[in-house]
Amino acid sequence: MEIDSMFRQVSLLANGIFTVNLDEAISYTLDGHNSILKHEENSFWYAHRNLCLKELVESASVKEIVDLGGGNGFTSQLFQNLGINTILLEPGLNGTMNAKRRGIKKIVHGSLKTTAAMGNSCPNIGIFDVLEHIEDDKDFLYQIYNALKVNGLLFITVPAHMSLWSAFDEEVGHYRRYSLPDLVKIVENSNFEIRYSSYYFSLLTPIQFIQRKLFYKRNDNLRLDREHIQKHSLLGRIIIFLLALERYFIRKGWSIPFGSSCIIIARKK
Repeated sequence: MEIDSMFRQVSLLANGIFTVNLDEAISYTLDGHNSILKHEENSFWYAHRNLCLKELVESASVKEIVDLGGGNGFTSQLFQNLGINTILLEPGLNGTMNAKRRGIKKIVHGSLKTTAAMGNSCPNIGIFDVLEHIEDDKDFLYQIYNALKVNGLLFITVPAHMSLWSAFDEEVGHYRRYSLPDLVKIVENSNFEIRYSSYYFSLLTPIQFIQRKLFYKRNDNLRLDREHIQKHSLLGRIIIFLLALERYFIRKGWSIPFGSSCIIIARKK
């Protein structure tokens, strides 16, 4: 899986990052990549999401993947450490620079559209908490479908339930949250076959409702510290321990009936 065989409109910079040299509007918090960088390594939320994704890619025997909109490369780093040939494709310049410092080997600054991704070229694609930032999610899934090889897998995570919508979602550039049935429907309508679908982060649903509906304060500098509880703290360890059952369910291919996020594997027919 080589970058120049998949993306037509890219050039290699001296720092080892491929780029389209084109600024692209992103529906994301101003300086969001840098703001979240310090939390990724220590947050229980990122730790649990990566553990769940590890179960998914290992169960699917994934050998190659494009981490589309992968930000600072936190999940790309997981895939690299698992021996998966990984390309990080990220339209945010700060994200690509942070990923380079993190040690991600293959980085493209751009999107499927701006890089002119070749049809039927990507073996597998992951979009992890990306789809909710895309205004036209149907067109985005269409672009992914065209870029994927036949029988290629698409891995998706998104925030769940519009009932949890708050000023937080507006601040970070979300267009929507998804119910699992609605997400399954939009993916199937894009001609994908669903291989696995589930909620996860089951414990967080009531906590997020209370925190974001009642106590959320826009631009609160301490908000990220409160939301991203450190995984090595006592509370963080308790939460990860209680969520461990979710990883077992995912490993077995069993669906979790509720949660504050959705997770899906789909196959290009």
